[in-house]
Amino acid sequence: MKPKQLLLRIGAALFLLALLVVLLRVLTPPVPVAHIRVVDESGRPVAGAIIAPDGLRPKKNGGHYMWDGNLARSGLKAVTVRTDTDGYAAVRYPFYVIERLETAEISFAVDHPDFCAERPFRTVSASPPSNASYREKLKYWVARLTHRISTRPNPVVLKRGGVVRLTGYIGTRETVLTNLHADISGMWPAGTGFWQRAGPVLWSGRVAPGPGHLRAVHLPADGPPLFGDLVSFDAKAGETNEFALELQPGARVSARLDDAVPRPVRHGRVCTRVFAEGHDGNSEAPVWIAWRPVNEDGTFTFESLPPGRMELIGICEGFVSQQGASPSGVTTSQRLPQLFPLHRGQQHIVLPMEAAASFEVTVLDDAGRPLPGAKAGLWPNVLWGGNGSTIFAEDIFNTEDFFRQGPGMNWLERRRWMENDFRAISDARGVALVRTLPAGRQSYSVTHTNYEMPVVRSGGSAGRSASVTLAPGETSRVTVRMQKRGTEELTH
Repeated sequence: MKPKQLLLRIGAALFLLALLVVLLRVLTPPVPVAHIRVVDESGRPVAGAIIAPDGLRPKKNGGHYMWDGNLARSGLKAVTVRTDTDGYAAVRYPFYVIERLETAEISFAVDHPDFCAERPFRTVSASPPSNASYREKLKYWVARLTHRISTRPNPVVLKRGGVVRLTGYIGTRETVLTNLHADISGMWPAGTGFWQRAGPVLWSGRVAPGPGHLRAVHLPADGPPLFGDLVSFDAKAGETNEFALELQPGARVSARLDDAVPRPVRHGRVCTRVFAEGHDGNSEAPVWIAWRPVNEDGTFTFESLPPGRMELIGICEGFVSQQGASPSGVTTSQRLPQLFPLHRGQQHIVLPMEAAASFEVTVLDDAGRPLPGAKAGLWPNVLWGGNGSTIFAEDIFNTEDFFRQGPGMNWLERRRWMENDFRAISDARGVALVRTLPAGRQSYSVTHTNYEMPVVRSGGSAGRSASVTLAPGETSRVTVRMQKRGTEELTH
């Protein structure tokens, strides 16, 4: 081969290699950085504010994804950062939330000891909209090729708080409590850093301006909680609201599942949220959360709950609590809790139950053969207080435990208790049977290491899930034909 031909071939090879590198950089988006600025109400930078990212929203697809739980593809974990002297903090976030759905917003908590805590959403969309100017699009592709995509969302404005000072007593004002706790509007996400102690006085200077509500709580070392009446107030920056509140035993609820459930009861638990009288999920008033396992004889006890409206759900092997009435008259396909008024003193209630539904899915591969090892899952929701839903019976959390133990609670262990709820794995026949489901319209998905559900498009959105109508005491059956993973990706 002549030298000239050799040089031409080498040049062509180098050109192809360079083109491949460029294509790889284009096809593999960089990790974008959101430069989030925190300022006070006068626009001055706030240094030392802690920003803790926790969630993501994709473009045009809705939904709020918990950051660490849904990002197996990117492997990028949420990292807590602190603002510098100019009030800026750099938050790295994944270009895609899932598959090829680009991140549009991130949610995060902002905490500083001199200000009210915030948990905002901010738009961080890396790529420009379709109607952007050619100049903006060119700038974006240059940034993508150089792997230097960054955004500057609107600043987060922290407010100075009002002051609340609280003392509690039992019987007479002379019997002052020294280990008082309190639940108050706007305490989250500051959590345990919200309150300070000065002798018997519990106080905070980080109360969000505006109408607020407070409940005092005392947790004896060897007894159930005591509660003060809910008090309402108006908070103003720098001004003090002071309360001296009497604490008394709450409602002791001795309860049982109704006789529709045969004994012995297996794998039973109940979950409750107690709303103050005149408040619901649309209010900022504190909500007391509790759960209990159910004994084999169907009984369970809440030793002390604050007065108000109890919303209660239950589940056990083969049964779930019946659909309740909506306190606000809202119509929903979600499961509603049963409602019970709570007053101080002893109360006896019976929780109405009904036969649970079952869901059977036959999973096939792309050639129509049974596919073992596929995971089928549903996520039935319960609507609390007319506004705010969670997975049915997964609120295995006690407000009392948080006050007693603080943020050191083992949340991961609690999630493991429920990791098999509403899930099943397909057998050699490709059949997965999910038992003990609330009846109604429920969504489901099927996943596998090498296969995935085809994309389902409906109403302008797309996803890898479908829905099925379940009836009490009956088994609904569907067949899902999977496709090879990567055959088609979710896009906008």
